[in-house]
Amino acid sequence: MRRSGDRMRTALALGAAGALGVAWVQLVVRLMGGTPREALALPWLAAGVVAGLVAGAHTLRTRTRTGGTERVTDVVATYYLAMFTHWIAFVVVARAERVLRVGRWTDFDLADHLRLIVSFVTLGTLPYGLLLIPLTWLSRALVWRLARRD
Repeated sequence: MRRSGDRMRTALALGAAGALGVAWVQLVVRLMGGTPREALALPWLAAGVVAGLVAGAHTLRTRTRTGGTERVTDVVATYYLAMFTHWIAFVVVARAERVLRVGRWTDFDLADHLRLIVSFVTLGTLPYGLLLIPLTWLSRALVWRLARRD
């Protein structure tokens, strides 16, 4: 029975991580000058959930490996891993949405999307890291608390 409880706590923690990813999207879009409505578009929401799940899985893996001890390097790695995952997921979903809406590949091609990712990473991810890395620590603490097996 204990094993089933562990799985339930892990599922709860990862579900919370996906929800945190959506909350993060709201914050990131606002920091970049967008509106809450823009952050509810499919590419943003999907990217937030994917990034949240990746960050949550990384949190559980790194905290389990260290016996629950939090390390600054793991917090920073989680932030950049989640942000990188977010931008990739955003571009893939936005590209798929555009192709489905238009019915064909458009002139705004993958190279344009890749340039967009570089600008997002340069203008959004790096400068806001000082503000968002402490929030990453809080997010990791919540995910770990929900998954604790003691």
